[in-house]
Amino acid sequence: MSFFNRIFLKGLITILPLFLTIYLLIWMITVIESSLSRAFTALFPVEIYIPGLGIVCTILIIVAVGLLVDTYLAQKAFAKMGGMLDRVPFIKVIYRPLRDVMNLFSTKLGGDSKRVVFVTLPGSAHRCIGLVTRESFDDLPKGLNPAGSVAVYIPLSYAMGGITIIADRSDLIPVDLKVDQAMKLAITGWVKASPRS
Repeated sequence: MSFFNRIFLKGLITILPLFLTIYLLIWMITVIESSLSRAFTALFPVEIYIPGLGIVCTILIIVAVGLLVDTYLAQKAFAKMGGMLDRVPFIKVIYRPLRDVMNLFSTKLGGDSKRVVFVTLPGSAHRCIGLVTRESFDDLPKGLNPAGSVAVYIPLSYAMGGITIIADRSDLIPVDLKVDQAMKLAITGWVKASPRS
């Protein structure tokens, strides 16, 4: 590899993640700010609006909802609202998967859900890192509830997605990792970022 190509590649590897992160942050801030600024100016006089107030309001709303969810009445209200959304034909197709994905990363749900494991792939000695997402299949029809099996979600590297397999408990090896650490390893293909020289 020529000197120019090596230096160019080194620069690209350094700048690309930084550029993409900044770009995504700016895009997110712009979308939130433009949406919330219209709502704010519709409710309050335009003179009191300051650029950036949309972001501040968004953060305050998220924190307020986070505090509310910890109260018994709010939990009941959100559960009732979620139950209503679950009954609307088109909306439930969007709402249920989003709710389940958010619950996957929630630390509030305890027990054995979301255990990080190595799962041995059938017919091979290869292992994948995954998250146990379900240990009971009692609510499913007979034939879909194999005894001694669990559902394991295996995230794909460099992609927003993954696969779920039904694995035998004996094929699982517990891993002492937090969910976010396991997801980071899986999504980045276990690449270890080396310190820049």
